Amino acid sequence: MTGIIIYLTILSALFLMTMFLRVRFDVGYRRDGEDDHLKIEMTMLKRLIRYKTEIPVVELDRFFLDPVLKVETDIENVVSDPIEDKGMIVKIPIIKLIRKLPRFIKNGLHYFNRYKTALYGLLKSIRCYRLKWITHIGLEDPADTGMVIGLIWSIKGFMYRVFRSNVGRMEQKPELSVIPNFGSSCLKLDFHCIFDMRIGHIIIAGLKFVKLRLKP
Repeated sequence: MTGIIIYLTILSALFLMTMFLRVRFDVGYRRDGEDDHLKIEMTMLKRLIRYKTEIPVVELDRFFLDPVLKVETDIENVVSDPIEDKGMIVKIPIIKLIRKLPRFIKNGLHYFNRYKTALYGLLKSIRCYRLKWITHIGLEDPADTGMVIGLIWSIKGFMYRVFRSNVGRMEQKPELSVIPNFGSSCLKLDFHCIFDMRIGHIIIAGLKFVKLRLKP
C-alpha cells in the first residue's frame, strides 16, 4: 500500500511539473517571387525535445484539368534520436478549396464565436519573443504601388492591434514594415515569430474546448 502511495505521489509531482513546462514555437515564412519556404519548430526543455517541419517548395501543378497546390516537406522529429522523413508530397485541390471557401468562412466564424473564451484564455498565456513581418512589394504603375502599400499597412496595423491586445506579453518591439518598389513588379515576404506558452494552459484550453463542444 505504501508503495502505491509513493508511486502516485511521484506521478502527481511529475504531472504538476509538466503543467508548468513551457513549449516554444518558432514559425518562419519567406516568399521571394515564386519561391516559398515555411518552417515550424517546437522545442521544450532547452531544445532537449524538438520537433521541426519545413516546407521548402510550394508550387501550382496540374493534374488533368484540376489544378492542385503541391507542397513538398521535410520533417525532422528529435527526441533522443533524430528521425527524418524527407520528400513527403501533400497535394491540395485548389478549385475544390475555392468552391468551399464561403462555407469555410461561415463555419470558421461559427466556431470562433463558440470557442472564443477558450481561445482568448490561451492567447493570454503567450509570451512573444519576436515578431517580424517585412513586405517588399511593387507594381508596374507607381500609383497602384502606393495604393497597395497603404492597404497592406492598414491590414498589418489592424492584425497587430488585435494580436497585441490579446497576447499575454511582448518581450520586444515588433519589426513591421512595408517597403515599396516603384516601377517594377515584385513580392517578397519575410515573417518570423517566436513565442511560448505553458503546457498547463494548453491542457486547460483543450478542456475548455471539450466543455464548449459538449455544451448543447
